[in-house]
Amino acid sequence: MDVDLSAVLNYYNDCWDERFLDGHNSISHACHYGFYSDPSRNNINNTQSEYDKSKKQLNNKLIEIIDKKYDDKLIMLDAGCGYGGTMLDLSRYFINSNIYGITLTNAQIKCTNELLYLDTANRTKVLYGNFNNDDFDIQNNQNHPIKYDIIYFIESICHSDCKETTIKIALSMLNNNGKLIIFDYFENLDDNVVCDDLDNRTIDEIKVGMAIPSFINIKNIENITDNFNAYDVTNHILPGMEYSKCKAQKKIDNGNIQNENIMKHLQSCIHMYNLHSKHILNYTIVVIDKS
Repeated sequence: MDVDLSAVLNYYNDCWDERFLDGHNSISHACHYGFYSDPSRNNINNTQSEYDKSKKQLNNKLIEIIDKKYDDKLIMLDAGCGYGGTMLDLSRYFINSNIYGITLTNAQIKCTNELLYLDTANRTKVLYGNFNNDDFDIQNNQNHPIKYDIIYFIESICHSDCKETTIKIALSMLNNNGKLIIFDYFENLDDNVVCDDLDNRTIDEIKVGMAIPSFINIKNIENITDNFNAYDVTNHILPGMEYSKCKAQKKIDNGNIQNENIMKHLQSCIHMYNLHSKHILNYTIVVIDKS
């Protein structure tokens, strides 16, 4: 599957890489959304620091879902590790585990390696890997494919051109009794959800602005396995989406945005909140158990 990655590369190069090289999100080192355990206690007046801490709470949610002892010896793969924040939190919690990460840009690899170097470098490894072209299978020292206990996608499988193929490959890389965990924006297929023309245009603008070929949906999972659980956690993500929306709107209102990709990204941040608040998209966690 030979896929043109220019849209994804341009998205991260233009919208994220330079910011993280300059120290963006220095608490979480994450470009994913945050998780609010009690959404009623959080609002758009949160500080940047509080918003950044909520991103670490999403990593804590992942640890909770992994549901293993802190000293278990696990092998994990962060499929789309970004700038390394989730790998860092997991490697600090699972003190005997090895965690591999794959990502796409040189800046992401540099940021992640520098972040992990001081205290977890002997148990972590970050490589270029592209699950769109089926080459995210890392070889061990004996040139045998590594088998994993945990593979997770945090807002990364959205960039895959063929979600079902990516999931099938990931499942083939798991040990028996392993877990595949997905956090992402799921298309709501409920018959009660009706999109008008504006909603459809908004969806198309997000696809362009965030380099998302299509949104994943539950049928993509059901076509592969029935051994999964899905959790709609949209309400726990919305406070951060609203904060992100307001930040994006302020940047647009202030003007001087000369990069077209950055403008499209900011507009997408606004649209993301609007579509999730209407539940046209649902932020969903899916856990697939390999028996």
